[in-house]
Amino acid sequence: MIKNFFTKKIGLKILSLVISVFLWFYVAVVLNPQTETKIRGIPIVVANFSEIQSKNLVLLNEPTLTMDLQIRGSRSSLAKTNNKNVTAVVDLAGNSTPGEHIIPVQLTFPTNDVTVVDQSVSEVALTVDLMSKKTVPLQIVVEGEPAEGFMAQKAVASIESIAIEGPATTLKLIDLAQAKVDINNADADVFSMSVISLLSSNSVLIEDQTIEMSDRRINVLVRIQPME
Repeated sequence: MIKNFFTKKIGLKILSLVISVFLWFYVAVVLNPQTETKIRGIPIVVANFSEIQSKNLVLLNEPTLTMDLQIRGSRSSLAKTNNKNVTAVVDLAGNSTPGEHIIPVQLTFPTNDVTVVDQSVSEVALTVDLMSKKTVPLQIVVEGEPAEGFMAQKAVASIESIAIEGPATTLKLIDLAQAKVDINNADADVFSMSVISLLSSNSVLIEDQTIEMSDRRINVLVRIQPME
């Protein structure tokens, strides 16, 4: 009788184990299977930007704004993962010297059981340069001709030079600041608030949003007088 009791008890334990394994398999494989999904538009963030700023350096190029991921994980985990809670970071720490740096994209997910199958961006090339300053002369270009019977005097500007600050490699290319004023068909004094452009020695326009200028517009006066 005692023997039958223990035999039945062992049988119940085996049955419970089988049921537990079955339930685990059902939940893990049937109810929460491994699957894949694609997440688009994950923002790429540059970390430790202050490290290069503290060393008087500047970042010449911005990284790709977003990236896409193909990930694999349980259905429940993937349901919790989106482009709002996946972080993609490019870390400037340890890359704060002038030159080009190839930096891997570091990914963080809200759950631990997610793996990356494919990603559109795995590393980013960033170029760092020294900040520099210089002063360049200002040239006033008068365009057009005054009205018939009138003549223009030499243009007068409120300043004669421009102080600029920016990446050293870019500033080396800049030799001149230029502003234009249009006097076409003018029969009276022309007063203009002219935009300043930066040019190379061979008059190529230099456009760089990282460059700071002491002035971006200047007052230009061209006096128009009747011919005698």
